[in-house]
Amino acid sequence: MLIGVTDALGSEHKFQKYLDWLRCGAKDLQTLTLSYKLNNIDTLKLCDGLVLTGGHDVDPVLYNGSLQHKKIVNVDRKRDDFECQALDHALKANLPV
Repeated sequence: MLIGVTDALGSEHKFQKYLDWLRCGAKDLQTLTLSYKLNNIDTLKLCDGLVLTGGHDVDPVLYNGSLQHKKIVNVDRKRDDFECQALDHALKANLPV
């Protein structure tokens, strides 16, 4: 089984926790790192599931929010767009998310 996992970008320790968590359930599980930095959205078609990792705040523009809110930090719009595209693909392909 191959699971696509979006990169936590800048938090390797947190990303590794996602991988460890996935692998504790199935030793033969393989993971594929997905990221706009790798430009590999097309490889999601090889996957049997998708895990969206946590991390940066979601760009408030995507939900009609304000960028001026004091708790909004570390917005990465390229990551948001990539993960929205990955989620859209997974839902259309009936992949577990």
